[in-house]
Amino acid sequence: MHSRSTWFWFSLAVGLFLFIVLFEHRWEKPQPRSGTASPLLSAFNPDSVTQLEIRRSNYVARIRREGDYWRMQAPVAYPANPVVVQNLLQHLARLNRRIFIPTEDYANFGLNPAAVRITLQVATQQMVVEVGIPTPTGDQVYVRLPTEPGVYLADVALLNEALPMEADRWRSFALLASPTNFTFDRFEVRSATRGLGFALQYQPTNRTWRLQKPMQARAHQQRANQLVLACLEARVARFVTDSPTVDPELYGCAPPELELVLGTGTNDLMVVQFGASPTNDPALVYARCLAHTNIVLISRDLVDRLRTPFKELRDRHLFTFDPSQVQVIEVSGDNPFVVHRQSDGSWRLTQPVDYPADPVLMKELLGDLYSWEVADFEKDVVTDFSAYGLAPPWREVTLRLAPTNGSTTAGLPLAQASFSTNVGGRVFARRSDESSVFTIEEATLYRLPQFGWQLRDRHLWSFPLTNVVRVTLRDAARVNQIIRVDTNRWSFGPSSQGIMNDFAVEEAVFRLSDLNAIYWVDRGEGARERHGFSATSPRLEIEVRTPGTERFQTYALEFGPPRRQGSPLACVTLEGQPWILEFPAPLYQLLMRELPWPRSPLPSSAP
Repeated sequence: MHSRSTWFWFSLAVGLFLFIVLFEHRWEKPQPRSGTASPLLSAFNPDSVTQLEIRRSNYVARIRREGDYWRMQAPVAYPANPVVVQNLLQHLARLNRRIFIPTEDYANFGLNPAAVRITLQVATQQMVVEVGIPTPTGDQVYVRLPTEPGVYLADVALLNEALPMEADRWRSFALLASPTNFTFDRFEVRSATRGLGFALQYQPTNRTWRLQKPMQARAHQQRANQLVLACLEARVARFVTDSPTVDPELYGCAPPELELVLGTGTNDLMVVQFGASPTNDPALVYARCLAHTNIVLISRDLVDRLRTPFKELRDRHLFTFDPSQVQVIEVSGDNPFVVHRQSDGSWRLTQPVDYPADPVLMKELLGDLYSWEVADFEKDVVTDFSAYGLAPPWREVTLRLAPTNGSTTAGLPLAQASFSTNVGGRVFARRSDESSVFTIEEATLYRLPQFGWQLRDRHLWSFPLTNVVRVTLRDAARVNQIIRVDTNRWSFGPSSQGIMNDFAVEEAVFRLSDLNAIYWVDRGEGARERHGFSATSPRLEIEVRTPGTERFQTYALEFGPPRRQGSPLACVTLEGQPWILEFPAPLYQLLMRELPWPRSPLPSSAP
């Protein structure tokens, strides 16, 4: 081995040792050590913050609390986004001292200078938090307090989610952003285009909207509310410029195509002007809010909705009422009748006859009246209603409240509408509280019962099956009688014969024991003849023992001739007069097939 080579390698080894001892040891990053879980910002309450400043390399944002709201002071005066502000404050409140790195070399942690510097004003106290770069694992970020040595670790969401990269993200993106919680009762769209534009006025008493321009009329509440809500929820797609000296004509806002106005009384509280679209993006529209004088871009969908014609916002309901408040329904004119709600909630026909009303039919009638809409607006201001067949009207429907203070007179009207007969192929209608005339579909008018008795309770009878004694079947001059012996046991009476399935007969009679008509068709003298009933029509009689007595009651049904369409017809006698009704087709089929009629079953009349 050469001595010169030996000395070279020895010197190199000594030099590396000195480098490691003197330099590498000094450059090694200090290792984290466990600290306490106490908050990094002691006694910090997000609700006590009155002002904050966020300083990044590309912007400085200053935000101040004004009552219950936040407002940007820099880089532009504008309502701040409360969600973004609160998100940052909640992240700061969760900072803790759990992981601490003792160091004074802050550059290696992105803290000299800091990536973000946050200054909080809490009463007279000022708090500062500096945020650095993410850790090598990417799930945490370095933070420090300038008043203390060392570095702490926090969730990286503080940097990536709670601290926007752009100053505009601190702004409220609501199109109708306001520095205060203003209230309005006027929603107006102005336009120079004929046929566009309207004004809605809110009625606080009954909490409804009413059209004021271009004419006074009832407003369609659902459509009005949806339109107002769409404007309140509208969001800015992009902020274009905040210059107060910008020429609005460059963006089609002078004059504007449309103006949206929110006001109270005659005072305009907020005005938004809508202009043209960018040449490269027709789905967006320039908008200018006069409260801020800035130009923004919004979705064209909102502007298209504001172009809704006045006519489409009109309420097409012929009746406006709360169904629970209706106590009396009066139908006057042709075939008049009156129905009263009873104290137990049921309904009863009181004029011209006295019958219990069918609960389902009454519910359907109120539902029909509530949803009844006009087909078109014929004329808005009418002084002579005779030209439309409405003076006098063919029929008039009045909905009333209950009489007050025990009075026997009719209660106050809730709603009233009049109808004409078919005039030149059209049916006209009007409300008593308006001077307009509407057209309605003729089929809609027929949903109103022609006669009051058609609303009669359709429940025919109800009796226990166990109390049935016998069933008599008559067809022309022939008679068959079957006697109930016991459960599912039947026998033929004297001089009766045929084939009988006891179980099928039991089922048929069970269904007859609780019977309802589908619909009342006719009543009174001559009704049987009008619908083809005769002395030879099939007749069914059920003899039932009255519980606890030896008395018997007979329930009788007659069946009409087969029909090509609709349910079979049956006839019952009520209060000494015949009533014609539509009979349930499945039950009719069962009776004709399973009961031992004295001759061949009648042909089926229902599918």
